[in-house]
Amino acid sequence: MSRIKNIIFDLGGVIYDIDYHKTIDAFSNLGIDQADVLYSQAKQTDLFDAYEIGAISSEVFIQKLKSKLNKDLEDSDIINAWNALLIGLPKCRLDFLLEVKLSFNTFLLSNTNDLHIQQINKELEEMKVNELKPFFHEVFLSYELGMRKPHTETFIEVVNRLGINPTETLFIDDSPQHLIGAKAAGLITYHHTTGDIVDVFPTLF
Repeated sequence: MSRIKNIIFDLGGVIYDIDYHKTIDAFSNLGIDQADVLYSQAKQTDLFDAYEIGAISSEVFIQKLKSKLNKDLEDSDIINAWNALLIGLPKCRLDFLLEVKLSFNTFLLSNTNDLHIQQINKELEEMKVNELKPFFHEVFLSYELGMRKPHTETFIEVVNRLGINPTETLFIDDSPQHLIGAKAAGLITYHHTTGDIVDVFPTLF
């Protein structure tokens, strides 16, 4: 790892605590059949993929989800279920990111969407922070980028935009399928599975 100059962090499951089962359970409680098949960490339906690359708006996404249900629900019911997986972001991780930023070129690459980022920004505002951008040199969100992990082309696009050498770049993610695409693009990868990234990070070097 001594040659590492750049670090690309994933957001959910690395920096921000999430629990996919909470959204699956929330969808089930709203009457969506086989919610665990409809949405999971490893595989998503085309609807969620389209939303995460910004191909459809939040309004369209909500309406399409509501169309899968057999009862009337408010938009807020769908939004709350969709956001249920968002657990929180300890301030210690924000402090950690600022510290790492002093020694490395740091970037964020996240598969995410407008509704999740709105909720995360609300939580950041409670900590007197407006957004995630100050904690990285650059932020790439799939719904803004128009591309998502695990596609190799996504990593190549990010590396090219940044003008960095992939062989000097560490990518940290909790989803194994994302690491495959990153490796194909020439990045060094680390699969974050257990422990807090704040504690794990020093052991990587």
